[in-house]
Amino acid sequence: MRFYFNCSCGERTLPDYKGTEAADLIAARDHAVKAVQSVVATGSPERWRKWVLRVSDHAGNEVFALPFWFILASTRPTERPALPFVGSWVR
Repeated sequence: MRFYFNCSCGERTLPDYKGTEAADLIAARDHAVKAVQSVVATGSPERWRKWVLRVSDHAGNEVFALPFWFILASTRPTERPALPFVGSWVR
């Protein structure tokens, strides 16, 4: 399955035009967590607090969103956080 990992903050969006192949939704979640962890490590974590990684499927349907603050607040970043779903399951 191909997933797209779009970053957004308010009206600003950084689209993922290429997408990433993932075996399933759990693999997409793991990729999202690693992506957010690498982004927040690039500078002041507070600058990223309002950003959200919105993950969509090949049809453009949002399947889940991962707020950056969720990763920033994580006490064990190596563990898999629970998915903060805002979309619906893809069939």
